[in-house]
Amino acid sequence: MTRQLDFKNTFTYPSVILLIVVNFIPIIGVIFFSWDIFSILLLYWLESAVIGIFNILKMLVVGRVKAIFFAVFFLVHYSGFMFGHFMFINFLFNSASFDFLSFNYLNGILLALGFLFVSHGVSFFYNFIGREEYKKSKVQKLFSQPYKRIFVMHLVIIASGFFFTFTGIEKNIIPLIILIIMKIFFDTVFHRTEHRVLIKNIYIKS
Repeated sequence: MTRQLDFKNTFTYPSVILLIVVNFIPIIGVIFFSWDIFSILLLYWLESAVIGIFNILKMLVVGRVKAIFFAVFFLVHYSGFMFGHFMFINFLFNSASFDFLSFNYLNGILLALGFLFVSHGVSFFYNFIGREEYKKSKVQKLFSQPYKRIFVMHLVIIASGFFFTFTGIEKNIIPLIILIIMKIFFDTVFHRTEHRVLIKNIYIKS
């Protein structure tokens, strides 16, 4: 008998479980360390860099020596995208009341980033390498893959953050937790979409 694939199966998938657990960590920063909207967006901006790093590794695994040109071009192009992205969130959300480059502040951000790095690393080695997703991937498609995920997810989060800031309710932790939950939702959806073929192979049995 064939088991139909549904969304709830996604939450039994190892890399999805880790993704969700790790993405709840910023809530600790909001509740116990007074993180604001900029803190959250800065963390997600840094995570975008992690996504770019693993995307370069994917391109090199798929194309090997032939992919070096695309990998270098992606690095330059993505770095420009990251710079513009940072200037945007820094201009809109960075408060002058603290120095976000201070050691104590970055401590918490980098710790949370470390867990996100592990999550993306597990997905890379478990899905892309271990489950041989690289055999179904192309360098040209990988080049544009991170932009779609980052653009859609961050557009919604930034728009919501701007609304919370404009209305003045960002000082309440509830809107910040809502932003984090929204990010978890989008992360799960994009993860499911990216790995839907693999998930089908695992959960649809004859």
